[in-house]
Amino acid sequence: MPQDNRTNRPAQHSPYQNRPAPQNRAQNRPAPQGQQGAYNPQYNQQQLYYKKLAKEKRRRMLRRRRIVFGCFVLCLCLLIFFVLRFALQKNDKNSPASAPASVATSTPASLPAAAQSTPPQNASTPPSTSVSTPAPEATAVPTNVDLSSWELLLANANNPIAEGYVPELALVDTQQHQFDKRAAPALKKMIADGNATGLQLMICSAYRSHERQTTLFNQLVSENKAKGMSEEEAVAKAKTIRNVPGTSEHETGLAADIVSVKHQVLEETFENTPEFAWLSENAHKYGFILRYSREKSAITGTIYEPWHYRYVGVENATAIKEQGICLEEYIAANG
Repeated sequence: MPQDNRTNRPAQHSPYQNRPAPQNRAQNRPAPQGQQGAYNPQYNQQQLYYKKLAKEKRRRMLRRRRIVFGCFVLCLCLLIFFVLRFALQKNDKNSPASAPASVATSTPASLPAAAQSTPPQNASTPPSTSVSTPAPEATAVPTNVDLSSWELLLANANNPIAEGYVPELALVDTQQHQFDKRAAPALKKMIADGNATGLQLMICSAYRSHERQTTLFNQLVSENKAKGMSEEEAVAKAKTIRNVPGTSEHETGLAADIVSVKHQVLEETFENTPEFAWLSENAHKYGFILRYSREKSAITGTIYEPWHYRYVGVENATAIKEQGICLEEYIAANG
């Protein structure tokens, strides 16, 4: 039997002995669920990067949605505000309080001669004796009214102020506004009592000299001409907004423009303030009337000015308010 020499054969070098181990393909594979980051750090960094991008994208989307929602809410609030404001204004115009009682009206041109009398030259003349008759009923125009009283001084286009007329004046606030000395206490008390209720009444204009009124009127005419109006059109337009020098109530020292601290512009929107509401209810108690109402602009010749208040005395102011008439009509009815 032949001898087997395989057991005595020397060990031979294997060609695979020093061959490098094959690369682990699992290193490039995604890690199984629940074992993220267990295999490849590079893969984990990529995953974190994509997560960060997705998170930032969600943030931007939420931010856009918040902005869109905020704009929608703001527009909705503005819409509700203007709808309510329009409804309130419509109710005010249609309310019975704004419809004056039926009275015989007359234009300034048809006023009697007694109503067109010129004021006294000397403002220091003592006032006439007050009416001694008892207070009239709410539905009757008072009789025996002294039309020559300084309280009923009429100033309009048909009743110019006497040339050189200057009343005796007194300061009524810290802004150096002046008022007729005889009516100044009533004005100061009205402002003080209104502010004591939490309002912020303030005077923005009171007495004006003839020179100052002339300057203001000419400025308004120049502004109208700058808008392309002719000289005649500019003057006619200015007359509806500002009285011609010599016909302005501000020159009598008996008129004041009253506004609020939060609403200092002379616009019709002042009628929407609590200050205007208080003046409408209480001004007559101090002897003041709303001189230029919306309903009487055809008679007064002046546009609606909810800020313009005129002193006429407590009895006269109460009668004018109760009747819903203007000063021209009141004088005409008692002429």
